[in-house]
Amino acid sequence: MFFRVSPSDILYRKLKTKLKSRLINTVFFLDLKQPKYSESDRAYLTCWKEWSATQILFKNGVAKVAVELAHRILKQSQAFEFSDISLNIARMLRAAYATRFPNAKKHEQFNELVNYYAGVQASELKAEEYYFDIVRHYAESQATQPEVGAKSEKYVQELEPLVQSYQSHRLLRFFYQIKVASYMCRNDYRTTIGVCNEALSALQAKTFYPQSHNAFFYFQKIVCLAQLKEFEEGKRLAEAYLIYDEQGSFNWFKNRQLAVFFSFHSGDYEEALRVFEQASAHPAFRRLDPVNAETWKISEAYLLYLLYTGRIPSPSEKAFNFRIAKFLNEVPIYSKDKKGMNIPILIVQILFTIAQQRYDLAVLRIDSIEKYCTRYLRKDDTYRSSLFIKMLLCIPQAGFHRVAVSRRAAKYSELLRKHPLEYANQGHQIEVIPYEALWEMALDSLGTRIHATSRPLPKAGEP
Repeated sequence: MFFRVSPSDILYRKLKTKLKSRLINTVFFLDLKQPKYSESDRAYLTCWKEWSATQILFKNGVAKVAVELAHRILKQSQAFEFSDISLNIARMLRAAYATRFPNAKKHEQFNELVNYYAGVQASELKAEEYYFDIVRHYAESQATQPEVGAKSEKYVQELEPLVQSYQSHRLLRFFYQIKVASYMCRNDYRTTIGVCNEALSALQAKTFYPQSHNAFFYFQKIVCLAQLKEFEEGKRLAEAYLIYDEQGSFNWFKNRQLAVFFSFHSGDYEEALRVFEQASAHPAFRRLDPVNAETWKISEAYLLYLLYTGRIPSPSEKAFNFRIAKFLNEVPIYSKDKKGMNIPILIVQILFTIAQQRYDLAVLRIDSIEKYCTRYLRKDDTYRSSLFIKMLLCIPQAGFHRVAVSRRAAKYSELLRKHPLEYANQGHQIEVIPYEALWEMALDSLGTRIHATSRPLPKAGEP
């Protein structure tokens, strides 16, 4: 607009660079009265801002004022357990009382503080390292990973002595998150709830600690309650915790995601649709990171299936125009998660083709899923999924005849009943809707006529 040149022109690039530099300077003009900042957030940003000013003053020879300001900041950073800032300030004051303002007593006092906060920060960094080492395994895959459980237990044992020595909120938070992961990997939902309660009690004892930072533990409790089929308590907790999340924030979308999951598992499909529409209508929904966006896409596909089959009594043109190819293009990350989130992606495709009575396509899909089942799903963390897919394989084998399909799949259905979801060793997100409910829906889509297809129907036991 100004220069009528291409973006590579030197004049435009200079203007852009200068504007960016000036905009970065305005970052320091913070309005900390905004409701989005908690008391802890305000204290943290204030401490960092004033600590930056302290360093500038000290480097410019205004040492006396810098030391006075450092003392003031230290009181606040200690009160809020900001170990990183406290360590930096203690180091500066140790140097100041050794050189600029010699004082043996104060030098020793701040030397002790440096050693103490160095220990706190080293413990926090170790706990942080261990936590992210666990989390990274689930960034692109929701498949059960037994090695993570063993690793979590080892990390908990290593961190316990540090937690006894240092009770900082960052150390406690990472320690309990790892401890929760160690029990979730074992599907010990009762103990996980107990650990979450223990963590919340320890963190809430720190009066400055904002409720919103406890999201991880509330979310894990909600997942556990869903797995244990304690739906009323889980729903109450999800709605109660919602007040702590700013609409459109990461935690708010995570809460709504769990609310959809919970509604699916309690059979309240209309509520699942309501929550999905609430989340997807928010402007920030379009800016979700790819992994979270794909989780929502999978939920949407199942909602469209429920709408198409009349489980949700709301007409939806989108449900009747559902296109499998388009859906697959929208979930490229999870489509590669062969023992994880690719399972619900495959299942919803098959369910749709059966409901749409596209039997030739259903046979093709089911043929390919049988090979997939043999290659990836075994009697371990994917046992329920393996059983359900074998039930789906019975559909073309019995010519899409409801009674014949039910009879042929009976043995797998009984095994599924004997291995309920609450004891299944699988990631909670994989079974979007309990397989028992999905099977009833699949049977309801079938009729009482045998349907021939253009491809020969596979025989039982044939690859």
